[in-house]
Amino acid sequence: MKPKYSEYDNYRWINCNRWSTAKEVEALVEYLVQGIASRKGHGYRINMTALVLDLYQSYLCDPEQYLAYSRREVSYLNVGSDHPYIKNHNIKYQYLLKCVDYLYGDGLIENHEGGYFRDDKSNKIISFASRIRPLKSLMSVVEEYGVTPEMIDDFAPLDVIILRGKEDEKTGIKPEKRYPRNKVTTRMVTLIRQYNSLLERSQIDVDIECLTDKDRDELVKKLADIDGLKRIVLRLSNKSVYRVFNNGSMEQGGRYYKAWWISAPSTIRKYITIQGDPTVELDFSAMHVHLLYAVKGVNYADKKEDAYTLASGAHTLANPKDDRALNKLILLTAFNAKSSESAASAVYDDLRTEGKLYRYSIQNHDRINAKLSLLKQKHPVISDMIADDYGLKLQYYDSNVIERVIDHFTAIGIPVLTVHDSVICQAQHEELVRNVMVRYFYQVVENLLALSIRPTPLYSRAGFILSHLNSIRSYRTGSIRLPLASKLNIVNPSRYHGRITDTIANSLIVKSTGRANICSKKCSHHARQEHKLKYIPSIKLELQELTEAGISILRIK
Repeated sequence: MKPKYSEYDNYRWINCNRWSTAKEVEALVEYLVQGIASRKGHGYRINMTALVLDLYQSYLCDPEQYLAYSRREVSYLNVGSDHPYIKNHNIKYQYLLKCVDYLYGDGLIENHEGGYFRDDKSNKIISFASRIRPLKSLMSVVEEYGVTPEMIDDFAPLDVIILRGKEDEKTGIKPEKRYPRNKVTTRMVTLIRQYNSLLERSQIDVDIECLTDKDRDELVKKLADIDGLKRIVLRLSNKSVYRVFNNGSMEQGGRYYKAWWISAPSTIRKYITIQGDPTVELDFSAMHVHLLYAVKGVNYADKKEDAYTLASGAHTLANPKDDRALNKLILLTAFNAKSSESAASAVYDDLRTEGKLYRYSIQNHDRINAKLSLLKQKHPVISDMIADDYGLKLQYYDSNVIERVIDHFTAIGIPVLTVHDSVICQAQHEELVRNVMVRYFYQVVENLLALSIRPTPLYSRAGFILSHLNSIRSYRTGSIRLPLASKLNIVNPSRYHGRITDTIANSLIVKSTGRANICSKKCSHHARQEHKLKYIPSIKLELQELTEAGISILRIK
């Protein structure tokens, strides 16, 4: 475990698919390769173009960031459409590495070759990839030739579907497999690329400087609890997503990954803005519990109970919130575990990593096992599916729900962000998104699990009318809006009290989380909204310890 943050930990893998047909880029590349003595100048120009454009993009986002790359020839075999990362078939091992070495020898980049070393504490052999990053001297040349961010393009689109095989027991590696090309995957690829195009055109930022004191303290505590690295990097220019399926099956997994907000802590996600507007995060409550009950043909919402609350007993924690949080962690972990033993072990390791063993009075696996047993008793209908390796199947179900939500809003040009089974949207669209989420959840339940539940909003057109009127004038109690709606025969003012998501049938709950304040308009976020940069600079959150004062503060840069 690393005792402190290393500058080499701030990196991303090189993107060899950068491309441009701009004359300024061609002139820059011609200058950079003129010193490489070879008859194969065309090959060097192509590889230098991809290399220098990615170095430029990296510098725009974070001058301190490294690009990791491989110096092994095997990494560059079969480049092109079948290669998982390098879609430019012109990228060649000998050309690319010669370009790297040439830029390094010319004093334009840093280059730290990778290798293997033995960790004295664990006595394990650890490897790391080589790393490069541009120097100001290279950026001066780029600027001199008039190259701009708008000139950076892609040679070919990256795969947006990743199918991984079963994990190798010896290496722990999940080999990448070729996913089937058919009507279903073609439609899936088309949707993801349309969605990514919408995300790229949208302003997706985070107003991190305007954290409330409470959220700042929570983030400091979270960073303090992390073993080793006390830093979070938000790579705001990383806005595209892909779907990952597992175990060689297109019906296991399928969740969306890669975009920066997916791995951001929930405290930070509250401050995400879309098109400069504040957002809310809508999260299905106990979604996986509802899905497992649906597999058994039961609508869990009819029970009208909390999925994670247990009756008081010998293993109940004094703090009800902590007790429920522990129960939730145990049950959700068990959904992804192959056995009760592995579930208990995973929960224990998670609590130890988060520094919460003492808080939850956990000394060994006994309390965890006892609570897991009680949770199975609470949910007898699905007890045989708990700790039975059902997690990837549940992810397949919830990813189908999210896919439909993405499809719906991409078609009408409204960007929404997804974090596994939750959706982040502009606050003004909250009710509309909530209704759509519930609708598609039960559509998936009906289509995949043959359980017909159709919760219909009592005020089916209220969300549309209110959204439309909101664009004209902010809502005020007693305004002309409800009389207007009444004349349109859409809602009954005497019955309507602002709840447009009440449903006829019992349905799962969608919870809402948002920021508790507004932007100060004096922060960097506000300034970025005006510039509309193609590549937004990364934001780094670091925990800085003031030894003399004995306190830790959050440093944002």
